[in-house]
Amino acid sequence: LTKFDPTEYRHSRLIGRQDELNLANLILTRADQNCVLLVGDSGIGKTTLIHYLANLIRMNQCDEFLKNKRILVLDLGSIISQATSEGKDVENELNLYFQEAAFAGNVILVIQNIENFLGADTGMFRPDVSVVMNEYVQLPTFQVFATSTNKEYHQLVEKHENFMKYFEVIEMKEPTEEETIQIMLNNFKEYEDHRVLFTYDALKRIVSSSEKYRWG
Repeated sequence: LTKFDPTEYRHSRLIGRQDELNLANLILTRADQNCVLLVGDSGIGKTTLIHYLANLIRMNQCDEFLKNKRILVLDLGSIISQATSEGKDVENELNLYFQEAAFAGNVILVIQNIENFLGADTGMFRPDVSVVMNEYVQLPTFQVFATSTNKEYHQLVEKHENFMKYFEVIEMKEPTEEETIQIMLNNFKEYEDHRVLFTYDALKRIVSSSEKYRWG
């Protein structure tokens, strides 16, 4: 992502997340204990924060210690699926990726929804990657920027205490009403290009009304 971002997040703005961004920046620039677990509900902005940080590095607007870093999205699901379908040893394949990242020394691996790969009974198609990663997260040159939801973090990730001690947890809080409106205004620009218009008062009503309901 620090070279080119092909996703819809490449122009995303980060609204009201400066504290989380600063904390992620601080952790990732440490000499050790420099892995991050970003925890928050789905849709709260975890992916936006990661892509925004990558954009800062790409535009050379980041901390001096991050300028040579490369943020790479690691699709563990695809790696495991492909290795399994080709009859390869999954742990060996994961080792190859992790070894290369650790050897490079300037790679930050993004693993989204890491809880999907930490289960005790994940089976042959979804092995517990913490078994493989344990020896790498101890290395200062091996950095991971992972994400998880609040529910899964408390129900699953905390069961891997020995593994998770190498991660610093950053909790994504719910945005304020004004921040939510600004996020909506930013996201609705593409709809307005198709002549679908929203008034500011309407957005305020949507946000204030949404607090009356519990969303599943």
